Amino acid sequence: MAYAMGIRFDSTAGQPVGEAFRATEFNNPSLMIPDQIPFVEISLTQNELVLTMEERSGSVWVLDNVDR
Repeated sequence: MAYAMGIRFDSTAGQPVGEAFRATEFNNPSLMIPDQIPFVEISLTQNELVLTMEERSGSVWVLDNVDR
């Protein structure tokens, strides 16, 4: 399971404040940061963190009785 970390920042003092905390959690294992995009950017607002994600899926096939 992947997640992003965050830390609060005091813009007046120009210093990070406090300990790092978990900012989000990706509970769906098919969602991931794309590896085919050379540079992944994030967008940050006061209340949101936005990043490019892609959904991947795959199948596992089991062949029974292949020796017959």
